[in-house]
Amino acid sequence: MVLGVVLIAAAFAIATAWRHPRVAPVSVAPAPVAPAKVSDAAFETPAQPQQRMVVAFKLPTDITRGHYLGERWVSPPKFAFAQAGREYTAQAKLQQVGDDGTRTDLSGDWSTSDPNMIAISHDAAGQVTLVVREPGEAQLTASAGGQRKVLKVRATRTDDAMEVAFVQ
Repeated sequence: MVLGVVLIAAAFAIATAWRHPRVAPVSVAPAPVAPAKVSDAAFETPAQPQQRMVVAFKLPTDITRGHYLGERWVSPPKFAFAQAGREYTAQAKLQQVGDDGTRTDLSGDWSTSDPNMIAISHDAAGQVTLVVREPGEAQLTASAGGQRKVLKVRATRTDDAMEVAFVQ
């Protein structure tokens, strides 16, 4: 019986030591620090945040209608959809995106490398309506505030729809 109590006590001691191993503390001496030199660069104007310009597309209302989402604008690297019929219509606008993600709508100039393929009409508040009338490939250029954004447009026609991809 004494032997049993000793074995149980030893097993308990081993289990406790295994769960909470004792680690010797390690001390690390701090690295020597050289005196800092103050340069002229420390007194220059801080770098301004980089903003980028994107083209935002309005999501089709038949996607957002039943979800109480309202009007939604997106600016993915590739915006691709298909519409029934012989033409494809999309609303677009230029936006400035700050480092913190805030977006500001811009009014800009829009042009296309193939006016027979893509028609551009200017709407209110800097928005445009793009109508892709025929299949093919073209470039769409939007510019504002000295910046320029070029999109590649690829359109294919099926029997009953037009498929279009805008790549920024």
